[in-house]
Amino acid sequence: MNTLKIVRLKPKTKVVSLMAAVGRYSGVGLGDAKALIENVIGGEPVTLQFESEIKRTEFRALAESLGAVLD
Repeated sequence: MNTLKIVRLKPKTKVVSLMAAVGRYSGVGLGDAKALIENVIGGEPVTLQFESEIKRTEFRALAESLGAVLD
């Protein structure tokens, strides 16, 4: 399954860049991506779905480099 869960954000996470990455790789709009990341900031893990394993893998690498903790 091409899903990933964002569990939490590390201190100094590049939040705006992470929002953009969520939108770009998962196909949701920027407003939805912002809401998803705000949920994570509020303590609620978020599961994202990707159309391919390649997008999932690319997103994982980018999100972790930006400060996201994934499960």
